Amino acid sequence: MSQEKDAMDDYDSASNHQEVPGYVPVELILQHPQHGTYSIVRVEFPLTTKVSILKQDMEKRLKIPPERQEWFYKGVVMQPYDTMLHRRVKVDDKIVVKENTATGH
Repeated sequence: MSQEKDAMDDYDSASNHQEVPGYVPVELILQHPQHGTYSIVRVEFPLTTKVSILKQDMEKRLKIPPERQEWFYKGVVMQPYDTMLHRRVKVDDKIVVKENTATGH
C-alpha cells in the first residue's frame, strides 16, 4: 500500500510525465459544493486497486473522508469494487470527485 501512495505523491505534473507500469495517470476534479468551485489534482493510480482503497489513500490530500467521496468516471458513479482497469480508465482521463454533504451518508 505504501508503494501505491508513494507513486501518487511522486506524480507532479503532465510535463514531468513518465508512465509507471501498472499505473494510470489521471486528473481528479474535486467539486467543492459549498463554494461552487473545483480543484484539479493530478495523480497516478494503480490499475488493479479498488476504488474503496483509493478513496482511503486520497483522504489526506482531498481532506474528505472516504465515505463522503463520490467518484464519477464518464458520468457514472464508480463503485467501491471498481478498479481503473475494470472501468478502462486511460492516461489523462478525468475522474470527478464530489463531496456528499448530505447528513446521514
